[in-house]
Order: sequence, then C-alpha cells, then structure tokens
Amino acid sequence: MEYFILTQDRRINVPKLPAELIKAVPKLIVSTSKVRNLTDAMAFPIQNNQDGEYPAVINQEVYLVNTQVKDVLGQYDWKLASSPTMFNDMHKGQQHLYWVLDIKTVDCLADETIFNPNRTLRKLVLNERKVIHIPMFKIGGILEEYVAVRLDVAESLLRRDIYGIELKPILTNNT
Repeated sequence: MEYFILTQDRRINVPKLPAELIKAVPKLIVSTSKVRNLTDAMAFPIQNNQDGEYPAVINQEVYLVNTQVKDVLGQYDWKLASSPTMFNDMHKGQQHLYWVLDIKTVDCLADETIFNPNRTLRKLVLNERKVIHIPMFKIGGILEEYVAVRLDVAESLLRRDIYGIELKPILTNNT
C-alpha cells in the first residue's frame, strides 16, 4: 500500500496564526465521545496587515483542515472527532472555518528510518504492517507532526480538486 504526508502547499503564503490559537489547541482537541457543534467554534482574529491565502490544510504550528478536507477524511473514519475554529480576517472582511482533528497517533517507524543528530527526520520509512488498515494517522515517534493518508484517501482528496494541499509520498517496508 502507498502512503502520503498530507500537508499545506508550501507555495501558498498563509497568514501567521494567532498565538491564542496555538495555546488553545489542547482545549480544542476532543475525544470521540464528545461531539462539538459549529456554535462551539472558537474565533481568532487575523492581524490586519497580513496578506495571504487560506489553503485547505494549514500546518504551521498546529494542524488544521477546512470543511472540505474534514468531510473527505470523515468518509474514511466515521469516528473522526473534530473541533471547529474560525479565523476572522477583518482586513479582508472574511471568515474562514477550519477544524482541529483528533487523529490517532501510530508508532509505525521502520528500522530504515534515519534521524538527524537533533532528532528531526532525514529519511522517513513506515512499517506498513503497523498501518495497513488505518486510512489516516499521525506518525508517532518523531518531533515533526505529520499526518499520513493511505492511497485511497489521497486519491479521494485529489478527485475533489481541493485547493492548497500537498501530498508527499512516504517510503514503506512490510517487514
């Protein structure tokens, strides 16, 4: 099976996320037993002087997805819990709805994974046997926060022509 890292398109200039959002993320993560409504959304102002676009995935210091991506991922994991957050861009007079997802973390690194001396990744290799039946997951055991999706999920995202995502292939082994 093939897997991909789902990330924001690096070519897109995204406004700097508010510090209040970064502090609030632990409160936004929800368990599968508690479903939050859109009325529970936390709103955060975007600085007036910032230009930028709002892609479907934002992963600056926190991992956020728009409703279109959340809906696609929800088709593959109906238990996927999410918490809404709203960006108020007063400069442009726009609001942008994003979701913090409660995606399962899986320790799935293969022995062939290579780290730099500072424990960041040099070469990522997944042990396919540990993730074979999981459509999406956070990769455990690394400093970076990577969300991986299976090939069928990646194809589903690409069929919808979603703006602002990047899918990077991940090496796998099946030992």
